[in-house]
Amino acid sequence: MAPADLAELVEQEPTKLAKSLVDAARRAGRATWAADLAGALDRLAVRDDGLRRILRVWGLSDAEAGRVFGVSRQAVSKWRNAGVPGTRRVAMADVIATTDLLTHHLKADRIPAAVRRPAKAFDGLAMVDFITAGRTDELLARTRDLFDLHRLDAA
Repeated sequence: MAPADLAELVEQEPTKLAKSLVDAARRAGRATWAADLAGALDRLAVRDDGLRRILRVWGLSDAEAGRVFGVSRQAVSKWRNAGVPGTRRVAMADVIATTDLLTHHLKADRIPAAVRRPAKAFDGLAMVDFITAGRTDELLARTRDLFDLHRLDAA
């Protein structure tokens, strides 16, 4: 696609463009293409760091994120501007990987409610509760298990 064509695309209203792309993909028999594109755009478009992406996808304000991560709202704001401290990077990587799974398997508008809702797969806790408890590795493992479709083949 020529740069002029791309420039023309980005001038269009995003919702109308998205509908046009979805319709074209369906007509071409490529029903999952739109979901693949949405995932790629989510990963590439803004190129925001992991924390910004978590806040956006999970629908967390700085104050909510502060409660979840056990820090102040100001600390979250500082993390957004200066980066997540080294002592929190492993936990943040777990939450980013969990976010990747959620965006791959769920509709974006459903994720904020899903991460706040207690679930049987999480022993009656919400996903945000695992972060608050510092159990991000377990959150990631349980989320992987939740979406592991291979286990259905074994059943």
